[in-house]
Amino acid sequence: MKLSVNTDFIKSVGNVKKPLSLISEAGFSYIHWCHHWCDDYMYSDREVKKIQRLLTEYNLQLFDLHASMGIRKRYNGTKEQVREKGEALLRNRIKMTHTLGGRAIVLHTNTGVLSPRTQEKTEQAIKTLKNLEPLCKDVGVRIAVENLFDNGGDSSFYDIKRFFDTFDSSYIGLCWDTGHSHIVSKGIERVAPFVKERLLVLHLNGNMAQRDDHMPIGDGSQDWDTIAQMIAESPYDGVLTQEVVKTKGMNPADFLSKVYQRGESFAKQIEQLRQL
Repeated sequence: MKLSVNTDFIKSVGNVKKPLSLISEAGFSYIHWCHHWCDDYMYSDREVKKIQRLLTEYNLQLFDLHASMGIRKRYNGTKEQVREKGEALLRNRIKMTHTLGGRAIVLHTNTGVLSPRTQEKTEQAIKTLKNLEPLCKDVGVRIAVENLFDNGGDSSFYDIKRFFDTFDSSYIGLCWDTGHSHIVSKGIERVAPFVKERLLVLHLNGNMAQRDDHMPIGDGSQDWDTIAQMIAESPYDGVLTQEVVKTKGMNPADFLSKVYQRGESFAKQIEQLRQL
């Protein structure tokens, strides 16, 4: 399995040239684009072409991209104007992913307490996803919905089930964030059916079941052997992606070297399990 890491391992805004250089020097072949994942920023065609040149310069490929829920542009907004702007934001990211050769965008799900209000947001999200389906099918970019941990993860799992019931696997899949599933009660058990059915994107990271720390593989209190087994038994056929945050006080190059080494060992473990 090839290895990938998120571009925002230090920060989610600013010039991406240095992070890409460090990622390449560490040995990674792929990136998970995460810059501007949580705001309303719209990439211009000129910016995307510049990113494309940087990827070529550093011999990197885009595997997938973390799309934005947005602040005033939200694909599940209950106000139609907000939803429409959120849809436009996702169109921007889908086209960017296609231009850069990626195969999927990642979407965050609901974070509020499960209620009629959050269920209304779910239906608005489905409206957006229906509108985006022709574009995605046309350019060959799929959508991976991410399991979240806020408020026990109930709204997130509700969204995932509704989306899977509404759309087929050729369009909508799962982004499994292993850190998020570790924070919620019985998280592994709850996410397992979706992993087995439609795993499309990986956000591999660890924590101590208290905060979303985004530690490298092997760190934290997760059962990494179980995670490896679940991936090995899933339909996943992509690269091994870690979504991590640089350890405070650690040199960025040293940090990425550690992340790469952990990824290599974990990839070998998954490959060995698949041969059994």
